[in-house]
Amino acid sequence: FCYFRMQHTQAYKNTLFAPPEICADKIQLAKSISASLAPFLLQETPIRGVVECLLGRQVLWEWIRARPVPKPLFDQPQFWCENVHVTNQSGVYPQPTLVFTIGAPGSGKTSWAKYTFGNYAVVAADDWFTLTKSDFHPSLLGKAHGWCKQQVLRRLREGVSVVVNNTNTTPSEMFDYVAAVLYGGYPHRIVFARMPETRVGVLAKRGLHGVPERQIKNMIRRISSMGSPSVKSVLRAGPMRQRELASTKVLYVGLFFDEKTSNMVKNTFLSNSRAGNLLERVMNFHVTIQFLPDRKYVEKIGIGSQHDIEITGYYSHPTVQVLTCTIPPALQAKSCNENSHITISTQTVAASVANHALKHAKIIPISKITIKSTLCAFMSGGKIVSDFSGLPRGWEQGSDRRGRGRGRGGRGNSGNRGGRRGGIGNRKGKANHGFRDPATPTKARHDGHSDPGRGRVSDRGRGRARYGPRGERRGSRGKRVRR
Repeated sequence: FCYFRMQHTQAYKNTLFAPPEICADKIQLAKSISASLAPFLLQETPIRGVVECLLGRQVLWEWIRARPVPKPLFDQPQFWCENVHVTNQSGVYPQPTLVFTIGAPGSGKTSWAKYTFGNYAVVAADDWFTLTKSDFHPSLLGKAHGWCKQQVLRRLREGVSVVVNNTNTTPSEMFDYVAAVLYGGYPHRIVFARMPETRVGVLAKRGLHGVPERQIKNMIRRISSMGSPSVKSVLRAGPMRQRELASTKVLYVGLFFDEKTSNMVKNTFLSNSRAGNLLERVMNFHVTIQFLPDRKYVEKIGIGSQHDIEITGYYSHPTVQVLTCTIPPALQAKSCNENSHITISTQTVAASVANHALKHAKIIPISKITIKSTLCAFMSGGKIVSDFSGLPRGWEQGSDRRGRGRGRGGRGNSGNRGGRRGGIGNRKGKANHGFRDPATPTKARHDGHSDPGRGRVSDRGRGRARYGPRGERRGSRGKRVRR
């Protein structure tokens, strides 16, 4: 072995003169043998004495001395950790982890996650474009995030750690994963890792996807407004809201009960779940069939019709209490919910959380109870209409804000450009966009300065006028006046 070691010590010196592949093989073999014999050479053993006599003390020390580990070339995030099983009640040791990386593109999320947890534990929506060899387009983000969610849920079911390596700039983006852990009973602790880098110029240079600085700045603003992330704040934010605009004044269509049946529903839950009381916010008991229906749906669904439903089970959690049920197949085919249910009460979360909880929760079955219900329309003002003829006048004309611009200084019709060309408030008015391209942000801020390509904002007085791109002057009511 000593002869072998001396030969390969010479090989280290002659690296420039030997074939690279031969030198690499010899060096790798010498390193492996050195690692196996290092414990014997660190102690006063006969083997160490022989090697020290043949190689010399200095050569031996250079061989076995400890070398500092190189510092990783990425930032260390700030952590928030929850759902930790201190006494290991889950029966799993060590406890797996669900990690959310929070940061703009270029902040070092991927480098830190792969260095800490390994490549296989890191899942991101951007990986879908790499696997499918597709070019990035905003219209494909839904498929990418759907694939990401499937991969994360698979690792949660396997009981291993996983990193959701998206930007996660809002709590709603993390809701589906947090709901899966809490309501699905997975043993994972939840860790929020926020990257410290917030300089827009540095992030734009370090990013690999060429994200514009304006979008990076918007992401940083959303992250800062989120504050300290927590499970409670994620549940309070709820799932991602639908982008569809209401076409009627009917918020949703559902099966409602009379007062006697509602008391029966309440007592059924309390008697079976053995819960002493309901949660803080008690719902108006109903089974949602369709949320934000259009005019044709409301006309054909049969408002006022009677239906029998069966209560089949319940689910109780400190944040939501639910009864599961079955509805007629004709209504189930037109329902927007995969699991028909009656939300009994909630605690600091929205009623829509119940639908997501049932996707992962274990329902406790009960003896089936049949009750009567009426198909009604819940209006935007809070009124429940149980007859189609009782719908208020103009119900089919909802609050569609498409192409409607609004600012502090007034309102203006602006077509598909939304609030960009609406009335401007007192120099720093906010404008709400209507329908726009998915890649563009949903809000804009006008500071009274020049806006290339969009005309300029008047900086006189209260800033109520704006010059459009074709020279027209728009007042606070959106009227065109030639300059």
